[in-house]
Amino acid sequence: MADKQKNEIFMMPEGRVIVANAFERDVYKDPDTGAEGKPKYKFVMAYDPAQVTGDGTIEDKMADAIASAYGDTVADEWLANPRRADRISPLKDGNEIAKEREAKGKESEATKGKIIVSADSIYNKDGVEGPGGFAVYGPDCAPLSITNGAGILFPGCYGIMAVTLHAYKDYPRKGDRGLKCYLAAFQVTRSDPSMKLSTASDKSSLFKPVAGATAAPTEGVRRRRAG
Repeated sequence: MADKQKNEIFMMPEGRVIVANAFERDVYKDPDTGAEGKPKYKFVMAYDPAQVTGDGTIEDKMADAIASAYGDTVADEWLANPRRADRISPLKDGNEIAKEREAKGKESEATKGKIIVSADSIYNKDGVEGPGGFAVYGPDCAPLSITNGAGILFPGCYGIMAVTLHAYKDYPRKGDRGLKCYLAAFQVTRSDPSMKLSTASDKSSLFKPVAGATAAPTEGVRRRRAG
């Protein structure tokens, strides 16, 4: 049953994209050691709690995956208290994430009051480990790539993740029981420029054009020096 759970594809509800590394792979760097992890395609999504927790939601599927690996008793404990210290859940508290982001001076409104779910994959659209872009589709189900997808897939748009679930023991953390979401595919469902999340790198929206302003010079400006 464990193999079936690992390979069965589940459709998440429509959520809002917080992070989308679909055309270029993300590389995690350990903040303590500086060691780099394996490059992965990665999505981070925000959901209203009722979408992903409670009867009939993906939380039930997650409990089934836990039960297949560790038994019904552990699955029941998981549902009763998924944030126990020795439980590693793919369902994260968006308010806690917002606090961490704000402490670093980053935008956080999109995660407040939400449940955040991350999923990743080492495989590209061809099912091969490596570059080439992940299996992503537009609202019309047409494949998206780095050449035609940048204006459609971005942080703030909405979409649906297809995922598989895998229960595991995190031995570096003394065998803590964990559950991980692996990406199988992704579809953009709603996309409009007004949905885009603000980023720390672009503050142009804070300003407005000055009447009669001319473009900044492209060449260096010669400055006078005293004496």
